[in-house]
Amino acid sequence: MKKRGEWLKERREELKALDKRKFSMRAMAERVGISSAGLSHLENNDAMPSLDLAMNLARELDKPLEWVLTGVDNSSHKGIPIIGTTISGPDIEWLNSAGRTGSYQEYVDIPVVNRRFYGLKVSGDATVGYNEGEVVIVDPDAELVTGEDVVCMTRDGQDSSVKILASQRGSAFYLDTPADRSQRVIRDLDKIIVIHPVVFVAKSHTVKAK
Repeated sequence: MKKRGEWLKERREELKALDKRKFSMRAMAERVGISSAGLSHLENNDAMPSLDLAMNLARELDKPLEWVLTGVDNSSHKGIPIIGTTISGPDIEWLNSAGRTGSYQEYVDIPVVNRRFYGLKVSGDATVGYNEGEVVIVDPDAELVTGEDVVCMTRDGQDSSVKILASQRGSAFYLDTPADRSQRVIRDLDKIIVIHPVVFVAKSHTVKAK
C-alpha cells in the first residue's frame, strides 16, 4: 500500500515534466508555505499534513483535498481536449459552447479541475518552434502577457495560429512568428476571432484517444 508521500511526489513529478521550474522541490515548497526540507520529508514519509497545508497542496497539485489526505480521487477525470492544430486553430464551435457542442477525438491525459484548457496539436507546422506531435495547451481565461506565445485566429488569417505577442497598442496587436521573429504581423482587434495565451506544451506521450 502506498504511503501518502508517494502519491504526492508522483503527482509533483508528473507536473514537473510539464514545467520544471514551477514544480521543482524548492518552488513548490515556497508556494505551499514550507521549506524544501519540509516538502522532502512529506514526500518521503506518511506524515499527515495540517489542513492548511493540505489545502495548499491540493491547489498546487490540481487535486481534491480528499486525494491529498487519502489518495482517493472521486472527482471525474477531466483531460484536456485537443480541438485543432497549430495550423487550423481551435474549433470555434467548441469554444463558443464551452465544450457542449463540437467534437474531438484526442485529449491530453492530464486531469484539470474547473479550468477551460484546450489543446492544439503541432502538426505539419514548422513555424511554431515546437516538435511534431506535441500539444500546445491554451488557457482562454488567462491574461495576455507581452513576449509570451498566444493562439490567434483572425477572420482572414491563413498562416499558423501560434504567435508571440510582441506588443499591443490600442486595438492593434503586434504578433511575431516564434521560429522567425522578423516575420511580424499586425492584427486589429475587430479582425481577431480568438487570442488566448499558451500556458505550457504537453509531450506527445500524454496524448490519448478518446
